Amino acid sequence: MRTKDKRFLFFKRFSTGSQGAFGDCACGVTNYDTTNKWDDDHEAHLKTLSESDRVHFQSNSIEFIDIDGALFVVGCKCKTDETILSLLIEHRDQVIRFLKDTQDLAATNL
Repeated sequence: MRTKDKRFLFFKRFSTGSQGAFGDCACGVTNYDTTNKWDDDHEAHLKTLSESDRVHFQSNSIEFIDIDGALFVVGCKCKTDETILSLLIEHRDQVIRFLKDTQDLAATNL
């Protein structure tokens, strides 16, 4: 399977399905969509901001993935979404064995 297809399936599985003009990532960075015209207030608000450690601009709507209740912004500068995807792909054999082991362990504790 191509990496592009794996990426699609990852985001399909973990996406919250919501999009917006801005969003706070679990890492503490607020991400802003600079391309879409959400409303007049959004455009005016963008003019007051500048890129910093806590602000990141993106050229698309802000989307989230949910990892155990923590919401990470897709494309945030922290790159948590890409890190988790890479970990799952690069260590898939270990992840599969871990899931099988924990499934067996859960079944014995019923």
